[in-house]
Amino acid sequence: MTAQQTVQTPDVLTKDPGPVTFTFAHQLARLSFAVKAVGCEATVTAFKVNGVTWKANLTCPASGTPSWSGGEKTTDGDSRLTKADGNITVSGGNTITMLQDVLLPPHTAADLTDAVINMAYRLKGDTGDDRTAEVELATTEIPHWDAAQQYSYTLTVSASSLTLTWKVKPWDTKDTEVSWGPDETTNQE
Repeated sequence: MTAQQTVQTPDVLTKDPGPVTFTFAHQLARLSFAVKAVGCEATVTAFKVNGVTWKANLTCPASGTPSWSGGEKTTDGDSRLTKADGNITVSGGNTITMLQDVLLPPHTAADLTDAVINMAYRLKGDTGDDRTAEVELATTEIPHWDAAQQYSYTLTVSASSLTLTWKVKPWDTKDTEVSWGPDETTNQE
């Protein structure tokens, strides 16, 4: 979160220059990922988000728009953005959150080109190897992730299909006002 001053300070400082107003803004995108089972029981044996930038540099100029640069992406070879709790069973009609409140730098359409969810699962009664899926996160409806937005993705598993749905909503907004009184440690008013 960053803060930018929205009112100029007085040219001549007085004993009480009055309030200074700041605008606070989230500089990250907030994501969550879930699995829902419909008409069956599914056991998720592996869940990982790959190809997304998990680390980057934020530059906040004194005036102007903050910007991101550089960055490292998640890969098959790391343990980032992985649900590592072993087998997770999702009963029919239920939804289980795999990753919640994931905070990442904003992503452009180009940044999301390689973004995928890799999941291994089996349905109740399956024998043999797990089913595997690689689901792309970039869609025409969500071509990028903006700062201060929440993106909730749900993979819905049924006996015959695997589909991805999503919701986008603003980050929770809270109004906060802070004021300071006289300096009580020196008895100054």
